[in-house]
Amino acid sequence: MKLKTDIYERLEINEPYFMNDKLKYFDRSIYGKFDWLKHDEGEGVIDLSKVIGTAHYNYHGNTWFELLPTNQDNHKNLEVFSSWQHQGKLARGWQAFDMLLRNPDYFISDDVKENLNYFKVGDDYYINGGNHRTILGRFLLNLNGYDEMIKGVNITEVIIP
Repeated sequence: MKLKTDIYERLEINEPYFMNDKLKYFDRSIYGKFDWLKHDEGEGVIDLSKVIGTAHYNYHGNTWFELLPTNQDNHKNLEVFSSWQHQGKLARGWQAFDMLLRNPDYFISDDVKENLNYFKVGDDYYINGGNHRTILGRFLLNLNGYDEMIKGVNITEVIIP
């Protein structure tokens, strides 16, 4: 079953529970003193509901919704778009949407996701690479009624004694 990509139309009907949660910052200078264990390279499974932050210094402090890329072709017809004009928060956000339109099953496939990387600290995850796809994927999966799980990702665990 293909995922429906009409995210903004779906948002007018349903607001995901995580929409206004702000992403925390993964500060490498703090975590750099702990041991790092790289595992599940290309084979990891991540529950996006456990992603609490990002290692990208430009994106932390924003909500999931503020970072959601907009689709240039769809937003023009939305009556409430004036309150959603946040497409500049993620650089190249349009590219993530274009990728989604070309391959709508990307987020539910078992395929390895190139450059989709996460840091794991305890039970929490931080985005290390793939901010656009993580944000878009979480909304897409939630709004289509799927579990917020993505397979085929890279996970690096930070071991804190």
